[in-house]
Amino acid sequence: VFVAKPDTYDCSQESSNLPRLTRTVSIEQMVRTHVNFIIRNSITANDYTIAVGATFLILIGSGILVTVAALIFHRYGTIARNKYEDVIVSDYFEALSEEQISSLLRKLDLHVSELSRHPSRIKKRSYNYLYHTLSIAIFYSIPVVQLVFTYQRIVNRTGDEDMCYYNFLCAHPAFRFSDFNHIFSNIGYVIFGIIFICVVADRHRIIKLRKDKGIPVHYGIFHAMGVALIIEGLLSACYHICPSQSNYQFDTSFMYIMAVLCMVKLYQNRHPDINATAYTTFTVLGCAIFMAMIGILNGNLAIWIIFVVCYTLLCLFLSLKIYFLNYVVDGLNQFRSSVTKKGFTQHALKPIRKARFIILLIANIANYSMLICGLLLYSDNVTDFGTFLLALLMGNSVIHCVFYTCMKLISKEKICYEAILYGVLAIVCWGSSSVFFLDAATLWTVTPAESRQWNQECIVFKFFDKHDIWHLLSAPALYFTFMYLMSLDDDILDVEQRDLQVF
Repeated sequence: VFVAKPDTYDCSQESSNLPRLTRTVSIEQMVRTHVNFIIRNSITANDYTIAVGATFLILIGSGILVTVAALIFHRYGTIARNKYEDVIVSDYFEALSEEQISSLLRKLDLHVSELSRHPSRIKKRSYNYLYHTLSIAIFYSIPVVQLVFTYQRIVNRTGDEDMCYYNFLCAHPAFRFSDFNHIFSNIGYVIFGIIFICVVADRHRIIKLRKDKGIPVHYGIFHAMGVALIIEGLLSACYHICPSQSNYQFDTSFMYIMAVLCMVKLYQNRHPDINATAYTTFTVLGCAIFMAMIGILNGNLAIWIIFVVCYTLLCLFLSLKIYFLNYVVDGLNQFRSSVTKKGFTQHALKPIRKARFIILLIANIANYSMLICGLLLYSDNVTDFGTFLLALLMGNSVIHCVFYTCMKLISKEKICYEAILYGVLAIVCWGSSSVFFLDAATLWTVTPAESRQWNQECIVFKFFDKHDIWHLLSAPALYFTFMYLMSLDDDILDVEQRDLQVF
């Protein structure tokens, strides 16, 4: 469908300088525009079948391969060398007294046994993450599906494809969808999410809850990560039914959740009793998604300033909770009494746990640096608020993961070969997929008509473009990342918790 416009407004967002024509005005010189059309044959039904079938078979084959590898590792790998007994762990919650809290805050070296007094209770709390993720997935997905299907119906009825930012040089319609290939390429998230849940269930069958050895095993968060990966695939497919900046939040919301779950799980490994609850975590996530919505609707400088202030306060609050082991009020009271007795001397102001203080200082500097970079990129019209928030959360996940790995090595803990393998595969997949992600075929900062100048040809099977390859590679990247996190502490499964350092 070709639509002729009287001016260049839809292409340049600037109205024509020519006066509006009325029936009473006659024009002696008519403005003529010559347009050349190039009509190309679409791909055939056989091309559709080959592309879809080959991709599905490759994903299923890869899924079977990684599943078999995980099952072999569970039965003949690092965790198979340890002896497990079916022990019923029961505990009752007993809050720490003021003396115990004061003693805990004064300790220079902490061990996991001191922060893992209620493994059974924490295990039940970990499944709250799964229940929250499922609830959010249901209530979030239903209106999203309804909205994007409405957009697709409007496109089909009116023929106005400028509602959505398609890559028209590689957008193949099917099943009444204008861009089926970008929808189908998200199937990898669903497949690898299901595989990860199955692997977690198999691991749960082998490694039961134990109270005194190894890192406390709480599988609820891992199940939540698998569900989030599946829902990410479904919502990303919904976004690609009609891609636009306003719909981009559908694609990123569960990326936010996965990034936060990775950080929560890493912190929970060594701080099981004082880890954030699912209620707190998802409340903060809800606020972040709400802020992202405001930023998408009206991403002016005022919104960025409000976000920077709120994020700075959040970083400060979390730093205090981490340093004072969740007992912020008691820790501040202890610090105040120390200053009252000794004055503002070096001894009074000196942090008790220097390593923890320095690490938090570095993390805060990194976060403030990312905030400054985001503001600079926004001022240059390079990024939008939703993408910046996603980069901020993913950056923190990477920082936390690198920190945890380095601290294991500093604490003279080994990293098992399964974790090394998964880590290398994750880095390879992330690196290769990022190359395709950064080479965008559409641009939101201009109109859909102008965005077509950035459109790119298909590169695989005459069916998939670079963004499709990003989908197909980032799915195993997320899977290998989750597997790396799950197997990272397999080397200390038989080590007494009183010998495991907290970091």
